[in-house]
Parts: sequence; C-alpha cells; structure tokens
Amino acid sequence: MTEVPEIDLRYAQLEIGQELGVASFLLDAERVKQYRLLFGDTRPVKEGDPVPPFMLAMLCHRLLADQPKRPPGSIHVRQRSSFLGLAPVGTVYKVRGRVEEKWVKNGRPWVTFDLEGFLENGPVVYRSRTTSILGG
Repeated sequence: MTEVPEIDLRYAQLEIGQELGVASFLLDAERVKQYRLLFGDTRPVKEGDPVPPFMLAMLCHRLLADQPKRPPGSIHVRQRSSFLGLAPVGTVYKVRGRVEEKWVKNGRPWVTFDLEGFLENGPVVYRSRTTSILGG
C-alpha cells in the first residue's frame, strides 16, 4: 500500500500554512528488504525489526517528490532532519506536510515545507524542514 495525495506544487498555488495532506506507506518486510538490498544488506527482514531511519526520510520526502504538478527545474537548497524514534517492520508509516514559508528572492520563488513522519495511531518518528527554489 502506497498512497500519496496529489498536491499542486506550483508557487502561485501554495499558501503559507497550507496542509499538504497525508501519505501512507506500509512498512512491510518486502519493501524494507528491497531498500536494504540497495546497500548490499542481504540479512533477512522480520516483522518487528526496526526500519532503517534513512528509509523513513526517503519515504517522507515522497510527499513532495511524487507530484505530477511539481515544477521542473526545482532546486533543493537546504534541509534539516530529526530522527525521533524507531518504526517497526509491519507498521503503517504516515507523512503529513505543510507550507511553512514562501518568498521571492532574486526573482526566484522559494518555499519551505515542514514534513512529519509518524506511525499510524502513534508517535512522530521523523521531522524535516526542507527549502527549495521552485522551477517553472
């Protein structure tokens, strides 16, 4: 199960404080196994094992990356991340986001997004604040 809401990420459509919806990802053993294989880790994955923290970060940013109305040529400028807890294999990981700031600098549109990854009916395990110069 992967569900990412469609968001219009064009600058003119974004408002400060705008909620970006909630994405959902099942952290099943097969998904975690495929992620770990990218790094040569062939150990078996069992229900309840901790999900690699950077997998949580990657999935969190899919809320922004998997968008059909994402301006081409956008530049990722900076990011601040915090890992706040573990997510066990077998749980549902949800991501919510909001527009924190937007401004124009040197004629280019900049946007800062706040993202939170949390376990379904559970705690926040990852936070990120990411700033981009939007293309278009």
